[in-house]
Amino acid sequence: MKTNRTKPPDKARQSYFACQWALARQNQSAAAQAAAELQAETAKLAGYPIRVIVEDEADLPDGPGVNLAWERGSAEHLVLCRREPVELQPYELAAALVRIQTESEARRAGKSRVPSVSARQKRELLFLFDREEAQRLAAEGGLWITLNRHPDDTALEPIRMLLASAPYMLVDARLRQRFPVLRPAQFLSRSTAFLEGCQARKGRTEIPATQRLRERVITALDGLQGLYLDWLFGGVVSDFAARYHDLDGFDLARKLWQHWESRFAAMQPGDEFVLIDDFAGILGLAGRFGWVPGPSKVDGKGQETAKP
Repeated sequence: MKTNRTKPPDKARQSYFACQWALARQNQSAAAQAAAELQAETAKLAGYPIRVIVEDEADLPDGPGVNLAWERGSAEHLVLCRREPVELQPYELAAALVRIQTESEARRAGKSRVPSVSARQKRELLFLFDREEAQRLAAEGGLWITLNRHPDDTALEPIRMLLASAPYMLVDARLRQRFPVLRPAQFLSRSTAFLEGCQARKGRTEIPATQRLRERVITALDGLQGLYLDWLFGGVVSDFAARYHDLDGFDLARKLWQHWESRFAAMQPGDEFVLIDDFAGILGLAGRFGWVPGPSKVDGKGQETAKP
């Protein structure tokens, strides 16, 4: 007889989170040292200096992360970290550094890519995800003359989520393997962001019927993150994916996860971009965005060499 796994009670979850906070505080000094060593290693690998800026969260509209030097035409990488909570700073810095490493490895392998979405593709995405809204705006004098924040988010949010999937999954998988001291902060940072995203989506007003395809894609990508985090952290207490089991789109999430599992162990530099294209095919979004080839390598002085 098939039985369902019993979900841990809320008190068990609360206790587990409390333990992780205690471990993050206990590990903070060692974690900061590991992040500092990783920063020196990454600067040497990437061929660029790395500038770290610590700001209040309100001053980081896009959240913590990294701005790559070659994407900004800059002489340095810029890493943005939250000032609070201080226990999570070493993980957020390390995650940005490993992202720089994976991007640098892709460039050295000649597989660097930068995503692009043309005006035509934006129009097509808006028609795909909300045809009525697109037709209304077109009737008012042109999509991109009258475009406001809502239709832009309607068109691009699923693409942004897709582009942020495989690269960051690779980063956290590498961090978990290499830096056990960061695991409590990694769990707290990733799980908190995931749960806050779930809560925000739950609090949204009713989804228009015209956006059901868009919602299915978003559910698939959220469900993928849930399945990934359950794998990353063992799934004993978290069971993140359970929040999406009964939603339209979780079947796609399973397909995305199965594809990731089949590819992860043998991934080579730059394969994260190939996975994004594979994910797009599974989601029915193939051809809905493009790639601009990045510089293929850097010389010993950190100067970029463009692809032929």
